[in-house]
Amino acid sequence: MIIQADDKIELITEKTRTDGTGGKIGLSENWRDETDIVHDENGKEVIYSYWNGEKFISPDAYKALSYEDSLSYKPCKERIFRPYTIPHSSIRFRGNSIYLHIGKMSFQSEEMLFSSRYRKLLETFHEARTNVFEYSTKGGNRPIEASRRKLLNWFRLYEYEYDILIMDKELGRKVFEEMRPSARKIYETTLYLKGAGEKQGKTVKMYLLQEGIFKIEITFRKDTFKKLGLDIRKMTHQENCIEYLRHEAIGEIMKLKGGPAVKQLQFNFVAENNILARIIKLENDSQRTEQRFAGIENELKELRRALVKQ
Repeated sequence: MIIQADDKIELITEKTRTDGTGGKIGLSENWRDETDIVHDENGKEVIYSYWNGEKFISPDAYKALSYEDSLSYKPCKERIFRPYTIPHSSIRFRGNSIYLHIGKMSFQSEEMLFSSRYRKLLETFHEARTNVFEYSTKGGNRPIEASRRKLLNWFRLYEYEYDILIMDKELGRKVFEEMRPSARKIYETTLYLKGAGEKQGKTVKMYLLQEGIFKIEITFRKDTFKKLGLDIRKMTHQENCIEYLRHEAIGEIMKLKGGPAVKQLQFNFVAENNILARIIKLENDSQRTEQRFAGIENELKELRRALVKQ
């Protein structure tokens, strides 16, 4: 059994437009006080550049400076705002870019699983407006409508993570081994199959979750959204988002190189169209009517355990 789900969605905008207009999204005077410095997995502050009042240089260029020259530069640190009401959401500030992010969309709760991705992005942005963005409701608009207008006028789709969960553990293991020779990068339980370390085009990787379940993760970016004519408003419920992108996902899966197991995966993925939100709805309906779908319940319990541990 193959299950399709999603894990994250991210938008991007600029603090100051780069189209020549010079328009600014508008940050509150104390936005830095309302945000935290981002730390990496080793606990170090994330510094993306250095500034001397006239020019920016990269961290690598800063390391190459003499001690005397380095004294005139100050670090530019990535900052983050974490909304209280929406778990696993954030707004990050890096240089001129602002990233609006929601993660674990399918796996944190059923409420999130069934929610509109667009609506949750709007709620995340709206919560941040009174803290880090200029806040006004000109013309007597309701506050949420003012936030909606601001979101649509400024933000655009940046990344969407499309997950393919291989519930057949033996098939997943064989696919992983068959694709290992063609991987761009290999870690113990992770294969980077396409776009490793890149932020352009698509990124495809496969890795092992707990309980022996494997996941293929496809990250779609602006070239795909532009091709399909997708904007924020179309990214509603999981089933809608996945149906928009399913053909593109099939194209990536059919490019995978391997042997019989990879061919079986390709056949199963094209033949099946099991979307996690749809399956959970069927399961919930079956519980209410006391009609069970054979095999699905145990597989879903196992999947949930694996994803909670992830």
